[in-house]
Amino acid sequence: MLISFSVRNHRSIKDQVVLNLEATNDDHLEESRVIKWGKSRLLRSVAIYGANASGKSNMVKAIKAMQRIVLAATSPSVMSLPASVSRHISVEPFRLSTLTQSAPSAFHVEFILEDYTYSYGFEVTAVNVVSEYLTRKGELGKEAMLFEREANNPLRIGDGFAEGKAREQFLRPNSLFVSLCAELNGEISTKILKWFQKINILDGLSDAQNFYDTYERMRDPDGATALADFARRADLGISGLKLREFDAKNIRLPAEIPQEVRDRQVSMIVLQNTDIATRHTKYGPGGEPSCEVELSLKQHESSGTQKFVMLAAPLQKAIDSDAVVIIDEFDSRLHPLLTRELFEWFHGKSNSSKAQLILCTHDVLLMEPERIRRDQVWFAEKDSQGGTILHSLAEYPSDEVRPTTKFGRRYLLGIFGAVPHPNLREEG
Repeated sequence: MLISFSVRNHRSIKDQVVLNLEATNDDHLEESRVIKWGKSRLLRSVAIYGANASGKSNMVKAIKAMQRIVLAATSPSVMSLPASVSRHISVEPFRLSTLTQSAPSAFHVEFILEDYTYSYGFEVTAVNVVSEYLTRKGELGKEAMLFEREANNPLRIGDGFAEGKAREQFLRPNSLFVSLCAELNGEISTKILKWFQKINILDGLSDAQNFYDTYERMRDPDGATALADFARRADLGISGLKLREFDAKNIRLPAEIPQEVRDRQVSMIVLQNTDIATRHTKYGPGGEPSCEVELSLKQHESSGTQKFVMLAAPLQKAIDSDAVVIIDEFDSRLHPLLTRELFEWFHGKSNSSKAQLILCTHDVLLMEPERIRRDQVWFAEKDSQGGTILHSLAEYPSDEVRPTTKFGRRYLLGIFGAVPHPNLREEG
């Protein structure tokens, strides 16, 4: 479970910003919005609001960047590189300040894995790792250093990280130590990389990107049944779903292509040409049900219907696997009542799971006291120098913003900031 994420000097984020999923002492909506794990109380979801260009999406991209950097060393394409080939680290420093152009980007995450709380982070430039660290805290609350790394200083290995010993000889200046240890089958580091792999980051504007989760769920009979029932109950006019999987036997590739490349190409072609049939009732001349017909999800359904089906699968998957799912543009192309129902469903059905949802949205219908807590609402906006800053509704005094306050109405009035101030009707 995710406790917090922080980032500095990445895209529109100049100074450090922190997204914290620790619940406050407020007991409002405690049963449905808070996950209790030992002494910890973590939020099941948070919603980030803000004007266009405020940096909401860049928070999502920062989490994606950290995930990508951690997992890059274990990807097949990178593992096949010879040692002499330089690995470029995918970071984008803040561009609106001379102080940040060559400064490192910093990422930090705190999370609960099994019975431990891990704190992991690193500072990197495009060409090298400046620092990296990993600590672990058990039930007794004592934090132990597993390893610390700083440029030009010897790597320090803690007693609880035996898998890291005698690994320094394999470490490259532009590779993460935790990724290296996972490559070499380290127990703790492998678990950490698997935790990062389970984070599912979705672009609410890209159905093609999100189709894989839907495809995988439809291949499982139980998953397909659950997804079809979900689509039926969404009032989309759909009575069922059926997978139309492209047959890999129809794919012809040159024989000289290496097997690893061939397998990736086949998987990509299958996914691109696979479709889902949506079942609808066909009616006779007198309006009576006649039969059922199948339509193509990709070709015949509305963009809103496509998006709903593409979001439903990863949300269901997150609940099944106690994972973190992050959705940018959560409300785009969906009716406000449907996004509200999705939000409520996630909290209702997942009460027994540890799944968490982070979303970026403009939908103020979600920002009402009967469905969201103050500590779940976050605001992104730009400072005077163009850098993204982040603050929570829970930071406002309790006598000004109560659990029953109409958050959405006050937000639109600009009381909490993070709203646009356009002036399109006057020229000059």
